[in-house]
Amino acid sequence: MFKQQSSKYSLFLLELIIAIFFFSISSAVCVQLYAKANVLSTSTKDLNIAITKVEGAAEVMKSDPLDPNAALLSAFSDSIIEGQTIQIGYNQNWEACPLSEASYLMKIDWQHQNQIVSATIDMRKLSTQESADDIDIYDLNIIKHIPNTIN
Repeated sequence: MFKQQSSKYSLFLLELIIAIFFFSISSAVCVQLYAKANVLSTSTKDLNIAITKVEGAAEVMKSDPLDPNAALLSAFSDSIIEGQTIQIGYNQNWEACPLSEASYLMKIDWQHQNQIVSATIDMRKLSTQESADDIDIYDLNIIKHIPNTIN
């Protein structure tokens, strides 16, 4: 009689161990899925905001195709202009800021040839480590034809 009761306890203990093992594996899978979903959500949010910011800069450039630097400088006061390259920094909350405090960088390279203004607008996430490369988020190429005017 003592052996049968011991057998029941060991069977119950084995079943309990299997249930704990199953739930621990399930919880590990759920934590991994949650982490991947969080990373995907963050990158999607960054992409959506980057698209909005880049398209806004493109519209500002198109508003004054004869002098894009002046148009961009009036819209983005913290921008840095070097020839035909403009750099605009954004902080973690996607607010314009000086480049020294920036987490994101929008770089606009433009050219004016004949009657056409073309530009490449690049948004990237700046790496926090010096050895790591910046992460490209979104690129946009624009072309604007400047019509002839009759005086």
